[in-house]
Amino acid sequence: MKRYGIMLVIAIILFVLSLMPLFNIKTITKNTSSSNLTPFMVDLLLDQNWLWKSEDQLADELKKKSDVGDIVVKKTGLLKVEVSVTPREAFLAVHSGMYYVIIDTYGIVIEVSELPEAPFVVEGFHVVSSKIGHQIVAENMELIERAAQLAYLFDEYVGNNPTISLVDGELVIGMTDDITMNFGTADEIVEQFSKAIELYKSMLAKGSDKGIINVKNINQIILEPNKK
Repeated sequence: MKRYGIMLVIAIILFVLSLMPLFNIKTITKNTSSSNLTPFMVDLLLDQNWLWKSEDQLADELKKKSDVGDIVVKKTGLLKVEVSVTPREAFLAVHSGMYYVIIDTYGIVIEVSELPEAPFVVEGFHVVSSKIGHQIVAENMELIERAAQLAYLFDEYVGNNPTISLVDGELVIGMTDDITMNFGTADEIVEQFSKAIELYKSMLAKGSDKGIINVKNINQIILEPNKK
C-alpha cells in the first residue's frame, strides 16, 4: 500500500508539473506560404500548454480569436509548433450605403471598404451587421446566399463577373448594357442558371443584343423586350 501511495503522489506531482508554464509552447514557426501569422496569434500560442492541447485544439483557439481564414497547427518537436494560415479570399462586395462589405464564399466579413474590392458586386441589400470576422447580417439573407450561389456559377461556368442586383425582391443580373437576366427569388437556381445561359448564348449567336431573359418560372422561360 505504501508503494502505491508513493506512486500516486508522484503521479499527482507530475500532473501538476505538466500544467505549469514550463510545458507551454516555446517555439513557433510559420509555414513558408503563410503571411497572416500576427503577433497576437503568436502570443496566444505561447500561452498554450503543448502537452495537453492537441493540434486541432490549438488551431481552434486561434480561429476563435482571429479573423483570418483556415488555420492548421502541427507539433514539430518538444514544445514546438508550425502554423499554416490560409487567408480568407474576397468573393462578394455587398454594396450598402456609401460602403462595400467584402465577404468570402462563406459570408464572413473580411473588410468594409469604399471600393468594391471583390470579384463580384451585389447591390440592393440593406446590411444590418458587418463585423469583421463574423457572418454578414442583412435583410433578405436567403437572397444574399442565392446571389452568392449565382456568383459562384458565373465564376465557374461562364468566366465573367456581372453585377447582381436585388430589384423589387428579385435577383437581376446585367450581362450587358442591354441584356439582363431576371431570376426572381432563384428557388431553382441551378436549372434557372442553365436555362438563362443557354438562351443568352443563343441570342448572341443570332446577333440579338437586347432583351430581358426571364427565368423566374423554370417551366416558362421568356425573352422580354428591354424596357430601356
